[in-house]
Amino acid sequence: MGKSDCKGLHLEPSFFNRSSSIAKPLIQPNAVISIKSLLPYLKNKGLVVFQESDSVGSFQDVDLMPLHTQVQTWIWNTVAKEGGNIHMGMNLYSVFKQAGLSITQIRAEAVLQTLETGSDLAWVVQMMLPRIIKLGVVNQKEIEIDTLEERLNSERQNANTVFVRDMAFGIWATMH
Repeated sequence: MGKSDCKGLHLEPSFFNRSSSIAKPLIQPNAVISIKSLLPYLKNKGLVVFQESDSVGSFQDVDLMPLHTQVQTWIWNTVAKEGGNIHMGMNLYSVFKQAGLSITQIRAEAVLQTLETGSDLAWVVQMMLPRIIKLGVVNQKEIEIDTLEERLNSERQNANTVFVRDMAFGIWATMH
């Protein structure tokens, strides 16, 4: 199976009532080709539905939450260095239009983190750690992974504010 298609899945055309992300557009070299490759497997009037993250709205809290902002920067810089589109959420509309789809809905929601909601940033960094280090985004000593979650929790508690982690975009479309 190619990196930008689903031809290797051996599915019958018109197999799905709706299509979901088999390969996230965020990390695809050509998101339009990726979306188009799903369309033959979609039943007539079936929905194409995607959810994608976007860094829009991020990096705004550097004064109140500098560690959160720094960690968020490590994550998004790693995605960008890997060739990912850190604004794919914002780009979903144009990608779907270029793929020949009719947009029925598009929404965005800020992913907020507070003292009550907690944060997944330390977990994300832990999962991405080998990639972050390999790409030279930051070194392991600077991350201090063993205490990162504790330091993030402390920062949220002391800041007494909302942190915008990213934006989640959702889009629904049909074939013309």
